[in-house]
Amino acid sequence: GTNGKTTTKELVAAILSSNYNVLATKGNLNNHIGVPLMLLQITDETEIAIIEMGANKRGDIKELCDIANPTLGLITNIGTAHIEGFGSAESLFLTKKELFDAVIQNKGTIFYSCNQNNFENIEYKNTITYGSSKDCTIFGNVLQNGFFFHMNINYNDANIAIKTNLVGNYNFENVLAAFSIGHFFNIPPEKAIDAISNYYPDNNRSQFLETPHNQIIADAYNANPSSMKVAISNFALLSTTKQKVLILGDMLELGKISKAEHQNLINELEKSDFETIFLVGNSFFSTKTNKIQFQKFKTTTELKTHLSANPLKNKLILLKGSRGIALEKIIEVL
Repeated sequence: GTNGKTTTKELVAAILSSNYNVLATKGNLNNHIGVPLMLLQITDETEIAIIEMGANKRGDIKELCDIANPTLGLITNIGTAHIEGFGSAESLFLTKKELFDAVIQNKGTIFYSCNQNNFENIEYKNTITYGSSKDCTIFGNVLQNGFFFHMNINYNDANIAIKTNLVGNYNFENVLAAFSIGHFFNIPPEKAIDAISNYYPDNNRSQFLETPHNQIIADAYNANPSSMKVAISNFALLSTTKQKVLILGDMLELGKISKAEHQNLINELEKSDFETIFLVGNSFFSTKTNKIQFQKFKTTTELKTHLSANPLKNKLILLKGSRGIALEKIIEVL
């Protein structure tokens, strides 16, 4: 999927590991090199292998499926990440769908969110859906969206409350997806809840950090128009006495839509209540705005130098940008 692959993978691994010997993709070894490396780690003791798959161009997922031969498949969502290599949204969709094509060919089971419209026309009996609608196989709702969101899952006509250590209610579907897979493998709900409640994100993915001077939500591993918008929207809703500051890095690999998407985001932010917004990268640097709350820097190094000389204190800060911008490098001066 476009967003949430790694978080969902780690949640699934945490749940299934309570009953099974599980091998899961380490880090983001999800390409034509990483997937074979993970498959080579399967042993006779391995009961379930959770293999993350990423794509940068048309046909990438089919190539990985030909290698891995999946019997179950989950697509988190489909956005506009890496569209530079696909050429069009349709090509991107068809590439992601190659996972389901492979699983259906193997007569396996597919999982997807019924909040997404991409797969509503798929007619296949071995399907498990999840989302906020009661029409889904597994459904739930967000209870509280503080720093760490809480949610309900409806299971056997009972509402099960879950407290997570994840920042952002955009992780709602990631948790539901993982619970759904646990349900498929007959993991007792109490074990699934325990695994979810004890999962702590790292690697700058929806990660909450506290420094001597500020509080930070580090979500700087990946960024595209859809994930950027939901991260900012969620950040705006958080209740705090501290001033909120945005530090945003370029959304890379958007190809011909890059200029328009970066400008669209600036246009939306001009309507927001954020008083301080730092922008990092050549694409953001090229955007047009006359609002004083924006400060632009071509590189992370330039911003780090600026913040060293002009430190932020007593702020709640969102770091959001593509991995290539390396926003995590400025955490040491925040």
